Amino acid sequence: MFSTSQDVLYLVLSVCIALVTVFLCWFFFYLIALLRKANKTMDSVTEKIQFVHHLFEKGFGHLGFAVEALKMVMATVLNQKTKTKSKK
Repeated sequence: MFSTSQDVLYLVLSVCIALVTVFLCWFFFYLIALLRKANKTMDSVTEKIQFVHHLFEKGFGHLGFAVEALKMVMATVLNQKTKTKSKK
């Protein structure tokens, strides 16, 4: 089977190359799975950040209108209080 030491060397090299190939395939498989999971996590985080941004932008935008209305009501109440005090 092995007539020279070079044949043994070629056999050992081919086994080593095969093992390195298997290891690299295994490594890349887990690397791709990890990156896919990270991508899904980032998509989820991005959706949540966009929801909070939308909430602050649209949801609290109406709050500014309510604050302005409350300021006008308070100004009216204060004006009426000062008018009643000045009449007394």
